[in-house]
Amino acid sequence: MKTSTLYNEYYDKDVNIFRPRQFNTLPVVKTETEPLNPCVLPKMVEGLRKISKSYPLARTKVEEFGEHTILGTGELYLDSIMKDLRELYLEVEVKVDPVVSLCETVV
Repeated sequence: MKTSTLYNEYYDKDVNIFRPRQFNTLPVVKTETEPLNPCVLPKMVEGLRKISKSYPLARTKVEEFGEHTILGTGELYLDSIMKDLRELYLEVEVKVDPVVSLCETVV
């Protein structure tokens, strides 16, 4: 996923598969998405799969309680993802809630 090698089938030399690109950044901003109309949930899941393929630093996953989350590297990156999800892949309205992780420590 997120990598490919294209070549002509009549190419007579050895073809090497490119390894996936390694990025120095990790997705740190997390949002929870759900459709406003629950009957379009399968269409949203398909749209999330397409987002995962087209954005190299985006990660989509389903949390343990069934929430669909999108992780990205920043707010602008997630805005671009949500714009494409709404306009290109789904064509329906989705509800987006930011997720803040809480970490505590005791000294």
